[in-house]
This record gives sequence, structure tokens and C-alpha cells, in this order.
Amino acid sequence: MDFKLYDSIEGYYSNFNENLWKSDYFTSPMMSPAFGYLFARYIYSSWTQIGKPKNYFLVEIGGGGLYFITNIIKELAKISNDFLDILKVLVIDRNFYNTIDPEYHLNLIKSNTFNLKNIDAFVISNELYDAMPFKRLIYKDNGFFEILFKHDKGIKEKHEAIDFNPFLGFNSSVYAFEDKIYSYSHSHNKLVKDIYNGLNSGIVVSIDYGYTFDQLYEKNNIHTDARIIRNQNITDDIYAEDLVDISSFVNFDLLEKYHLDIGFNKLFLGKQSDFLTDLGIHSYAKNYYNSDEKIGVKSKNLRTMQDLIDDDIFGDYLILGASKGFKGLSHKTISDYSNKIEYIL
Repeated sequence: MDFKLYDSIEGYYSNFNENLWKSDYFTSPMMSPAFGYLFARYIYSSWTQIGKPKNYFLVEIGGGGLYFITNIIKELAKISNDFLDILKVLVIDRNFYNTIDPEYHLNLIKSNTFNLKNIDAFVISNELYDAMPFKRLIYKDNGFFEILFKHDKGIKEKHEAIDFNPFLGFNSSVYAFEDKIYSYSHSHNKLVKDIYNGLNSGIVVSIDYGYTFDQLYEKNNIHTDARIIRNQNITDDIYAEDLVDISSFVNFDLLEKYHLDIGFNKLFLGKQSDFLTDLGIHSYAKNYYNSDEKIGVKSKNLRTMQDLIDDDIFGDYLILGASKGFKGLSHKTISDYSNKIEYIL
């Protein structure tokens, strides 16, 4: 799995195949500046709510394109230059492919994990966990089987029984659905531990394409898919000896459990639309509607803002927020403070 993701030639995220992974997906930060602006308000509000520490980091993991972090910094400059002056910005990724020239100094760290120590920080990741090695599992015959692939006149699934319960700690009523497919990853657990151990205190927010057990039960179309690279193209052909799968629907119930088990406190778990609504996207849109922007540009941007909270478009994007070292801190206190900040368009 790690080979199919990161091998220097055949890996999906290799430099050799960068024309694919640079154009293969379009994420929320690219939709509208409103996304970065609302997150900038959340980051600033959280810093305020924890007492405005003097040495504070903003860290994005998996932000190699620099789109999201650049947008956040641009919007932070509108909110508080004092905060921006003390902020140290770091971006961690295995590959950097930025085509923009950020005005603000960014510290780029080439790494496949969070390797910072004893810092106070706001840590953010966008579509990071679904790019990490994982296993697909199916529950049938009162047990779990890993879904692998074999090549025999086309791709065929191969199910191998596993001798452990990957969801130990959950009530079986929430996961034991016959013929449902689940994702599971040791890599997710390791990254959460690395972040926790690296933070003196901080807030962690993860955005990804995923599901909860309840959503899995309610929807029949949630699945993961196999995408294999050959000759710099996505193909459904694989070599006979390969047993692979390279795209994941992140299990957010399991991801939340990793955070809570290691010692994080929960701030938020829910849909992107609910998170952005809490941060005041409707008020932002109303203020933007009343601005002096040209009507054509205004109409286009308002449509993209609507897309961000349209569950038919981004309903499978979930957000998980957690904190370390802050008693009484909650998503509500941060978002309530954020909504008191004057909107600067």
C-alpha cells in the first residue's frame, strides 16, 4: 500500500506522477476565499480564547500546494496584523508543488509525519488522512475480512479473514452491518500520536472525505475505490502480483477515538456545512452581498459559498476538531467569539 502511494515511479504521489495528483481533485479551499477567511477567524479566535500566547505556531500538515495556508494568512492580515506578526507558520509535506509565490514567509518541512516538539500551535490538515496507507474491511459471516485485489482477466476482489476486531471499544451494533465496507489505518493512529506528543498545547482540526458509522448505515453508496498508476495515467489495470487499493473514505468515528484515547479533548465532529455555519458563513455572505463588488463577480462568488455548505456537493466532507492542554475550551466558545469579529471583506 505504501509502495503504491509513494514509490518514486509507480507511486500515486510520486514526483514522476505529479501531473496526476496535482490535478486529480479539487478541494474546499480552492472553491472560495470564504473558506480560508472563516478558518482564519477560527484560528484567531482560538488563539484569543487560550490567552494569546506569545510563541504560537500555525502548522499545516499535507499542505504541499500552499493554497490553503496562503489563503488563511491573507485573511489573517485583514483580522489582526498583531497576531500575524507573532505567528510562526510551518507547512509539512512529503512533496511541495506550489506554483504561487507567498508574500508571507513560510517554513517548509519535507516530512511524512509531524516531527515538531514542545510547541503551542494550531494544527490543520485538509484531505491528509485519505492520502495515507489504509486497509479496506468488510463485515460478513460474523467477522471482518480485508478486501484485497487479484488480477485474473480483470480486477477481482479477494477477501482474507483477519483475526482481530479493528473497532474494539465500539458497540458492535454500530459497525456489524453485513456486507458494509469500512476503512482502517494504523498510519492514522500513528500520526495522531505524533501530533499529540509534539504539542505542548494546541488545537487540531482535520478536514477530510469520510463517514461516521451512522452515515455508513444510512447510505448505500459510501465506498472506497482502487486507482492504480501506469505510465503516468490512472488505470484500473494492475499487475498479477499486486494486492492494492489507494483511495480511502476516512472513518471519522475511528479517527475521533484515536484522538480521545491519546488524550485530546473533543471540540467538534460533524459535516463541513455545520462547521462553516457555526463560523458565520451566512452572515459573511450577507455582508458580501451588500458590498461594492461588481454584480457579476458577486453572483459567482456567492454561488461558490453556497456550494461549500451544500450537502449534495460537500456532504461527505467531515471536520474533526480537538484540543490539548485547555480546560473548558469548546468549539462553541471559539465560534461564538469568531462571530463577534467585524467582517472585513
